[in-house]
Amino acid sequence: MAKLKVVPKSELTTTEISSFESKIEAALLRMALEKDFAEGVGELVVRDCLPVADLAFATNAWVNQAALAANAWTQDFNTPLSAAQDNRVLAFYKVINRTLLPNIIATRFNLGAVAVLGVLQLEELYAEEEPVGFFGPIFYTEGETVRVEHYADAIVAAGGEQIGFPCMICEPYGEQISQDPKTRVKAAKYM
Repeated sequence: MAKLKVVPKSELTTTEISSFESKIEAALLRMALEKDFAEGVGELVVRDCLPVADLAFATNAWVNQAALAANAWTQDFNTPLSAAQDNRVLAFYKVINRTLLPNIIATRFNLGAVAVLGVLQLEELYAEEEPVGFFGPIFYTEGETVRVEHYADAIVAAGGEQIGFPCMICEPYGEQISQDPKTRVKAAKYM
């Protein structure tokens, strides 16, 4: 799946989702190695995004961060990947909206104020029993600014909509995940 149309989870098999996520992980690892974040794949980890640590959210809950105007594009968050995050590659590929009656009908991913990387129409997703969809992916890396805007059909208070864009992050061990091999082995042996 290499398109910027949201595909509802209900239209994909578990195998297709796993394959799509595996391809994103492989792309993240390739990008990290090309940028010399590590000497080998064994020094890298792909993990879930932590909204507070990685996107400077106030909470780790996936909710809109800013109040949104009605019938206009409104910036939700604008996060520069700071010097402390220069060794990370992010891939947005999934949308979840747990709001009973969502008002955010579209989302736009921007590269700072420079370029639009993707626009997602979300209304079709809300007709689904499980409002989860897959798209893209959209990548960000060192020195770039993740800027996300929403288009709502009504005013939405900050935190008023449970919309999230879980993403994967590739970085060297030691940033968020322990680089101690004994700790990693201990955690993995219970799987």
